[in-house]
Amino acid sequence: MSADRSPLRALLVEDNPDDAALILHALRRGGFDVEHLRVETAEDLRDAIARGSWDVVIADYTLPAFTGPQAFVIARQERKNLPFILVSGAVGEETVVEAMRQGIDDYLMKDNLRRLPGAVERAIQASQEHRQRKQAEEAIRRRDAILLAIGLTAKRLLAAEDWRAEIEEVLAQLGRAAQVGRAYLFSMRSEGHALATQQAEWVAPEVKPRSASADFQDFDMEGMGFGAWADAFREGHPIHGFVRDFSPEARSHLESWDVTSIAIVPIMVEGTLWGTIGFDVCHEDREWSTVEIEALRIAADTMGAAIKRAEAKAHLRRQVEHLNALRRIDRAIANSLDLQLTLDVVLDQVTGQLGVEAASVLLLNPYTQQFEFTAGRGAFDSAFRAAPVRMGEGHAGRAIIERRPVQVPDLRVASAEGSRESSMPRGLASYYALPLIAKNEVKGVLETFCGPSVECTEEWRDFAATLARQAAIAIDNAQMLTQLTQSNTDLRLAYETTLEGWSRALDLRDNDT
Repeated sequence: MSADRSPLRALLVEDNPDDAALILHALRRGGFDVEHLRVETAEDLRDAIARGSWDVVIADYTLPAFTGPQAFVIARQERKNLPFILVSGAVGEETVVEAMRQGIDDYLMKDNLRRLPGAVERAIQASQEHRQRKQAEEAIRRRDAILLAIGLTAKRLLAAEDWRAEIEEVLAQLGRAAQVGRAYLFSMRSEGHALATQQAEWVAPEVKPRSASADFQDFDMEGMGFGAWADAFREGHPIHGFVRDFSPEARSHLESWDVTSIAIVPIMVEGTLWGTIGFDVCHEDREWSTVEIEALRIAADTMGAAIKRAEAKAHLRRQVEHLNALRRIDRAIANSLDLQLTLDVVLDQVTGQLGVEAASVLLLNPYTQQFEFTAGRGAFDSAFRAAPVRMGEGHAGRAIIERRPVQVPDLRVASAEGSRESSMPRGLASYYALPLIAKNEVKGVLETFCGPSVECTEEWRDFAATLARQAAIAIDNAQMLTQLTQSNTDLRLAYETTLEGWSRALDLRDNDT
């Protein structure tokens, strides 16, 4: 026997301490380091199996309270495939055959216990092979169920205008197919650290949901001990296994979420990590097979394709909407001589296309050299409307003097009492100001006030800059038209004054003249 094997945990169902000692002696002579417990009743047997992890049960055929075959039935009820060996004195051949027919692994006579070590090894090996075969069959069934769930949901997911409308049902079908307690989808972004945000979740009835937790919004993976996971996801590798095998920091978090076994597969969109799809086994140990992980990879690839297609559709739809918005502004510039009306059209497109809660335009007063509130959309109080802006003062003044956009990510930060910023609309998440520049002159400022749902992406900022350029053109055209009108009026007045002067001169002439 191998000297480095783990101790054999043997449960002895035996009423005679001397017979139990003979069994232990035979096992030790066979090379086993034995840890054992002896029980005599059915109740003690049930309790011992429930509380301990046993490698083998060795039972006497005849006991005062019950029989060895009855002990076998109890053992298999409590834990399937637990190796079970009967030992007895002289019995008939029919008794041995009947015991083996019931599924007992081996039957030994007490006067031939030298066969016991070999019988135990064979029983344990057979149990392990049966368990592995059972696990493989279950893994294949789960794999097939996952693939079937993907097939049922893929068409609907790929055809959806917005994949978010279908994702919860997809997670429900995948979670049931994988026989897990929780299935969920995270998106990921990087701002120095990998930040993960849960987008959707499905949980089994007996599992506590966590979708309402703020902990899973911008979850800092490196900071929470999952840095190695983030690196693996970026390279397209899944993470799976028993929670007990992970690092202590990661294990503590997972155990607090009632996770015992986990599988997470990255979702790649055009070769870049978009997010992950995860599956938690709760309240039981389960090993993830290769075939199951491959099926989950297919699910992640399908989800990545659906997200890519949906985002391409959304991007195209936004481009069309943006072009239509610019056309409306161009039409307003061409058809209207009223600057106020044109600015109203611009602000309608700003709030509609950028999704902001409020927006305003400040224009330069040439007499005071201050920028004043000229047009707005949203809830602005009178103090905010009346407050002028000087170059370099406040957020808008900084955008003017620096001639570039200024972003304030958090409007909740308190401003100086009495300042224009202290009168800004509250309850909004962020602020974004763009200088309105035409012919290299700053004509004004476009201010936007964003709610929590608005994400200032690069595409968002680019279109905001385009709208600001259109607004600057509209302002410049209106101001140029105003100047031309004023010049024309001044010329007409000058011409009329000249004619009047000539007329008076003619009235003063005499006959000699």
